Amino acid sequence: MSNVFLMQYQTVQKLRRVVFVFLEKEVSGDITVPVASYNNKSACDLLRHVAGSYIVWLGYFATKLPPKPIDTPTSLAGIQDLYNDVDDLVYQFLNEYSNRMDSIISGTHDACGPVKASAAQLFTHVYTHEFHHKGQLMNMCRTLGHIPPDTDVSLLFEQA
Repeated sequence: MSNVFLMQYQTVQKLRRVVFVFLEKEVSGDITVPVASYNNKSACDLLRHVAGSYIVWLGYFATKLPPKPIDTPTSLAGIQDLYNDVDDLVYQFLNEYSNRMDSIISGTHDACGPVKASAAQLFTHVYTHEFHHKGQLMNMCRTLGHIPPDTDVSLLFEQA
């Protein structure tokens, strides 16, 4: 498995744990509360959207897994279960493409139509997509009256 891509995903997982701990301890039942400024979507909706991107791009598009309905969790436990599936899928993808991240993958995406992208581009897309929405998620929580923690990658830097 490509060490750099694995290390990047492990960083994503560490920061995702920070988010999940915050949601569990501070936000709790508010994860299903619609937020007007986010088209009345909830934190749960946003987290499911991000997980769905991993599943669609890395699972259905890249590794050609047969499509199936994606769960719509309404609890943090359900969200965490969905992300356990995402983790398994990412490791499967990284194992399959580890020595060929420059491979071009072609297919049809429901929203985009015919697409060609390298395995590295697909992987970069899904994890940067998660970081983009993580910022929105923290803003949603702030809108609901919760003060979010720092979830920037620099949180993981060691002090010199």
